[in-house]
Amino acid sequence: MMTHSQPENLNLSQLLYARIFLWLGFVASLACIALFTVSGTVSMPEISASAIAFLAGALGIVLVGQLLDLNSLTKYLGIFLALVPGLNGLVCVYFIYVAYKGSKEAVVVDAPRKAVTPRPVTSNNRPVVAPEFSSSAPKMPKNFNQVVDVIAHIKVADLPDLPEGHVVDMEGKSAGLALAEKDSPLVLCQKGVFGVSYYMEKDDAYRYVTDADIKATDLDLKALHLMALNNLTDQVNNNLKIKAFKNSYALLAGGQLEASLVLLDDLWDNVLKEQLPDALPNTPVVVIPARHVCAFCDVRSIEGIKELHAIAERVTKAGENLISESLFIRREDGKWEAFKGYY
Repeated sequence: MMTHSQPENLNLSQLLYARIFLWLGFVASLACIALFTVSGTVSMPEISASAIAFLAGALGIVLVGQLLDLNSLTKYLGIFLALVPGLNGLVCVYFIYVAYKGSKEAVVVDAPRKAVTPRPVTSNNRPVVAPEFSSSAPKMPKNFNQVVDVIAHIKVADLPDLPEGHVVDMEGKSAGLALAEKDSPLVLCQKGVFGVSYYMEKDDAYRYVTDADIKATDLDLKALHLMALNNLTDQVNNNLKIKAFKNSYALLAGGQLEASLVLLDDLWDNVLKEQLPDALPNTPVVVIPARHVCAFCDVRSIEGIKELHAIAERVTKAGENLISESLFIRREDGKWEAFKGYY
């Protein structure tokens, strides 16, 4: 069975045009067969109908191939078979089916409802001025400016049940209480199932915070995380939008930090429920297949859950900055856990 990787923003109007060309090719193929059956000879009408069948069918095949990311073998074989009188009708029917199936699987519609901008998200952890140490009075850690602009960034998901702030390695396995290797990105378990790393800008480039950075600043890990959440909040408030699909929604925040939005309590506890009171009457379920994708729906929406699975499958096939295909449900305590229902 042929499989394809559906693009994230499938243009359904163009897919409709492709189906029209394919139907035209199919009708022209039938006309060619009928004319030949009646006349018994190959004359200009038969040649004209056959040419129309090939041109329309080939154009439809090319459009379907581009829109649905079909592999090259499938496209070229279809175009070659479209040259064969009589057989080209069957080829057109096959690609009509492929186009129809692709349009039904599409979750991102061609003309979604206009994205809306919710009210600014607030951090539950403000203000973070300096962490508390063993001394009676808080003090500013040394080299504090090295990490002051750090931002929380989800690196892995599907972690086992680890304590908050527990250090994990890049594969999501427990690294115990000890920090990671000197030059390895620091990853902490947060919100139950997410491995969060921390990146900052240094020397006009972005890089992850490492064990060496923590030791150089004397900054404890909890303070680092709270600071990173505050910076994440400030960053996404500049361009956070909600985009509506058929039965689910997506958060847009510039194309780099969408997955990390699951870390912001105020967003899920207040902002989205205020903005979408009818769409989120119950607990939200989210999918973050890649760092630039955060889609969600209400836990009671069976069709919404199906769309989230489709988004996860499509983004995972694209294979870019992947995190997890799993769905996650928000618990009453603010943590997330794997969602296994309706599939």
